[in-house]
Amino acid sequence: MAKGMEMFIMLPMIFIIQKIDFTVPRNVLIVQSAFAIIQTLLLLASTYIYTRINARNDTSTINVVVSKPGEETRTETQTVRDHDMAALKKFVTQLIMGTAITAFLYFKWAIVPPLLMQSVINPMNFYKTQLFKIFILGENEANHPRPWKEDNPMAGLFGQQQEEPAQNNTNGTNTIENETEPSDKPSAPKPKKNKAKKDE
Repeated sequence: MAKGMEMFIMLPMIFIIQKIDFTVPRNVLIVQSAFAIIQTLLLLASTYIYTRINARNDTSTINVVVSKPGEETRTETQTVRDHDMAALKKFVTQLIMGTAITAFLYFKWAIVPPLLMQSVINPMNFYKTQLFKIFILGENEANHPRPWKEDNPMAGLFGQQQEEPAQNNTNGTNTIENETEPSDKPSAPKPKKNKAKKDE
């Protein structure tokens, strides 16, 4: 899903949330039902993908670059089955954590909007996964070569900004060098400090 389409969906969604009266019990019940149904469907779809991966049991190998904090980047050999299972496990973990946090906010402080937001965001994230495109939509795997690159949701926001500081630093260095160049105008002599006279 293109980022422009995501913004096209999320901006109206935020506007709609602001217009919904969550003090009306009927509105809250609708949001609760939608949240529960959507999260359940996502878990069922993940279970289906799990069975498909196990049924195929693809033992062909691929090279995966592994990078962990505090460790050097290294290349590991994985089977396609293990690679797909790792991707599925990561998605399901994120889904369960997001669902648990959202449910906690609702049951603890009766915060309803996150229920509606998760009902939209989680299906969007699932749609973007290679797992959905291959095992649900049945797309050709050649169009989604492994290893799959992990999407960084913040890269689009900060990718350009990460390059700008380097340019700013360069400009800053030039500015400092220009300020330190000798000036043609003679500098004014510094006043000499008078020594205090000692009392006789």
